[in-house]
Amino acid sequence: MPLLTIEHLSIRYHSGGTAVQAVDDVSFTIEPGEIVALVGESGSGKTSVALALTRLLPSPPAVVSGRVILDPSTYPGGLHGTNLLEASADALRAIRGGTISYVFQDPGTSLNPVLPIGGQL
Repeated sequence: MPLLTIEHLSIRYHSGGTAVQAVDDVSFTIEPGEIVALVGESGSGKTSVALALTRLLPSPPAVVSGRVILDPSTYPGGLHGTNLLEASADALRAIRGGTISYVFQDPGTSLNPVLPIGGQL
């Protein structure tokens, strides 16, 4: 069973009456033990995809659709097979920082340089 499944993820930003499609119909899976990198040009939607997984994009202006399914064995009960894009705020708080974490683009602000990286991740 995949650790994480993203199906038909789309993200639109609305600003001043204009809608911009930032991410259009992205689907992928991550298997246990697999390492995945999102790569692309600046502004291609990498950060938007990552933040959408745990609904950290501001809504509005972001409108997110699709499905994000986390393997039920990896997190506390109550979300078995639930689309994280529809999960409650309490359920998302239980996942953020433990089951799904982020190292943002400037690792100097996210990681402690005097501690081994493995322990921090």
